[in-house]
Amino acid sequence: EIPVPLQEDEKLLEKTTVYQSDSFLPIRVAASEDCLYATAIGSGVWKFPISYDDAKDKMQLGEPEVVVGDSICNGNLTVRFNSPGICSGHDHMDSDSLGVADLRKTPEFVMASIEQREALRVAGQFEEPLLPFDLVVAPDGSVLITDVAAHGIWRYFPESGAIEPFAGIDVAGTLDGEALSAKFSSPTGIVVTEKNVVFVADTWNHQIRKIEDGVVSTLAGDERGLPGYADGVNGSRVLFNGPFGLSLSEDEEYLLVADTHNHVIRQVAVQNGSTSTLSGGIDAGFVDGIGPLSRFGSPVDLAPIPWSDEGSTYVTDVENSALRKVNRKWSTVETPIQMTDSAADYASSDVDTDGLKACKIDYELECIERIEILPSYGIDTYRNLMILADTSTGALHVIKESGNTFGKQVRQCQEEDARKRHETVIIASACSSVILFILLGAGVVGLVSIYRKNKAKLEAKEKKFKKYVKTNLLASSSSSLDNERYHIQQSISPLDQVLTFLQEYEQGHIPSQDEAAKLRRKLICGALMNGDVSKPLDFDEGLNEFKKHDEANLVAELLQAPPTYRRTRSKKRWHKTFAAYHAAHLLRTASKHYPHSTKTVEEDEDSEGATDASTFLVTFCSDFRVNLFQLGDHPLSNLGELLFKEYGLTKELPIHSVSFSKFTRRIEELMKDVPYHNSKHVTGVLHAMDFFLMEGGLMSFIVDEYELMACLLSCIVHDFQHPGVNNDFLIRTGHELALTYNDSAPLENFHLSSAFYLMKQSKDLDFLRDVPIEDSQHVRRLVIDLVWATDMSKHFEILNQGKLILRSKESKACFDQAYEQLVKAKSNSFQIPRGQSFNFYDTTSS
Repeated sequence: EIPVPLQEDEKLLEKTTVYQSDSFLPIRVAASEDCLYATAIGSGVWKFPISYDDAKDKMQLGEPEVVVGDSICNGNLTVRFNSPGICSGHDHMDSDSLGVADLRKTPEFVMASIEQREALRVAGQFEEPLLPFDLVVAPDGSVLITDVAAHGIWRYFPESGAIEPFAGIDVAGTLDGEALSAKFSSPTGIVVTEKNVVFVADTWNHQIRKIEDGVVSTLAGDERGLPGYADGVNGSRVLFNGPFGLSLSEDEEYLLVADTHNHVIRQVAVQNGSTSTLSGGIDAGFVDGIGPLSRFGSPVDLAPIPWSDEGSTYVTDVENSALRKVNRKWSTVETPIQMTDSAADYASSDVDTDGLKACKIDYELECIERIEILPSYGIDTYRNLMILADTSTGALHVIKESGNTFGKQVRQCQEEDARKRHETVIIASACSSVILFILLGAGVVGLVSIYRKNKAKLEAKEKKFKKYVKTNLLASSSSSLDNERYHIQQSISPLDQVLTFLQEYEQGHIPSQDEAAKLRRKLICGALMNGDVSKPLDFDEGLNEFKKHDEANLVAELLQAPPTYRRTRSKKRWHKTFAAYHAAHLLRTASKHYPHSTKTVEEDEDSEGATDASTFLVTFCSDFRVNLFQLGDHPLSNLGELLFKEYGLTKELPIHSVSFSKFTRRIEELMKDVPYHNSKHVTGVLHAMDFFLMEGGLMSFIVDEYELMACLLSCIVHDFQHPGVNNDFLIRTGHELALTYNDSAPLENFHLSSAFYLMKQSKDLDFLRDVPIEDSQHVRRLVIDLVWATDMSKHFEILNQGKLILRSKESKACFDQAYEQLVKAKSNSFQIPRGQSFNFYDTTSS
């Protein structure tokens, strides 16, 4: 049965770096009781003194020394090789010598350096190693060293420092017999039993060799040195493919072989060479599992795990940069939890890591400290520790079992997460409560302040208005009986007063200027309060409406008929935010007095060519004479977004601010590059609208936020995709736009339809999608009317309407002129025929 991943009782590992140097590139390690030996690429065999603390189960290394040199990389041989990267760290070597100085710390480098066997066929006898690879400490204290370049094995005596050939040391080949006469081909892995029997991985002969009593024999592998993959009870029929590592079982009855290029771990009986596959498959991979279901990626070395009760072995899996745990009893392969990145690393044919289970595994893996294993080629056991040669970083690491288990660590992590979440909830709740109380307090204080100010203003206005009415409309003059006859009473309608006025005039009474003025005010009040001059005045009910107007605009209000689409509703939120708009206006006006507001682009040495939209608004918005070319690359979208934000539209209305930003930017991008009707011109129109709203008094005519938005939006779209020619040209040339819109304002209709179609074609651009249908239709109607008004054919019509409104403000002078005519007519005994009306506003009346 396959072991379940992430077992709670699995002990966690601890990794400690005991030595590291950039000039030290270790391949294999071997430990004795007081020394650690390591072979390194380009330098030879290093020796480290060991100090071990039994109480803390901790090992420390002393200062190293190189006890056996590397003849090839030290330049003692005048031989050239075709393989770069065999040596490193030697400045005297150039591209024409034995190698290159730049070592590439990747799995491919060391493997390629070792596997260039054809280039390392060095003939002759040697007095010292060429390229030491693996080593092992024999029972007698000597150190046996394999040499992939000299194709043999050396024996080193630590006490004397002497070194001598042990077996082979000749040209590459495959030959059994006396040790010094035998031939090897780049031997790598080596182990020795307590009975002093030596086993060697003869890598490029694809064999396992045995050396006993000075005689070399082939334990397993093809006699001709052919590669392949085959198990069998007869050692001579077994096939290997570049074996690199060996390890002995606890009873020394079996060899575990890292069959590197077959990506499997093989088990070989030391008595007869019978071979079987313990785990892995011919295809490289990274899969945990049992026997052939598991996968390796070029395993190169293995060593027994000292803390394992089942005789398990750690394998250095180079391509997967991990240690793999192989249980010889059950033929299972496991990757330590701390060397797993995610649930995907546990993928196998029998373990489902999809969905919630994968999420749970990933969460649990985040609770433990990861141990990173870079491409490493050697591992050995020392007491209760394992020593790992990290070739990629030039380091030696010690790995041991910690006292903490995976399940305990996960529970601690969960408890810590729960504690942090609890603290976060408490802190957030406390902060929210404090903020809420502060906001409530500030809101109450603000509302009370606003209420008191508004109440005081209303009381003052009401008092002023009542005084005005009492003085100007209801007061009577006791000095003259004629004035008393024209005293305005609440029970008499304005129309009755006019009839009385005319009757008295017809009877010979000449009204005074004060009486005429009172009658005029009476008519105005009746029209504003009741909407009908035939009804008596009720000053209490009409007070709130009348006090919104001043006398200078009363006649204009009477003469100007509102459009049919104008709404009369009033929104509270509009009145709440109106003060904020005036505050922003005051801020912008005040900013004109700051020194920086008078600078231009040419005067500012630090300027990069254009001011941004924010500086533009703060400095220039209240000035109608402004250089729009200072707004930079996107003037229209920048100004539009900031005006919507300044007027509070994005806050008060259900407008999507992000969609509006995208809409304005898209409008600006699609504007055609024509000489005049381009994005700069549209920006100028938008700025002018803002100026007239805040500086020209247009804001007082705005009913609610939607009308304000319609004013700004109509400016943004009024020349959208303008072709650069006018309506008259389109109509005279029979352009398709003129044909589409029947010669009726083709450009204006085109601008409107294109803009609204652009808004509706994408949800990301429709910033009005959450606005109620009634309000959105109202905005659309206003925008259409405003853009239609830009048609030059309607110029004089609109101009005449404006002149009429301006002329109506001269009504007082007109009335005074009519009064003078009445006095003059009376003096000439002029009588108004009965049944005819008199137009007080017609200055041409005789």
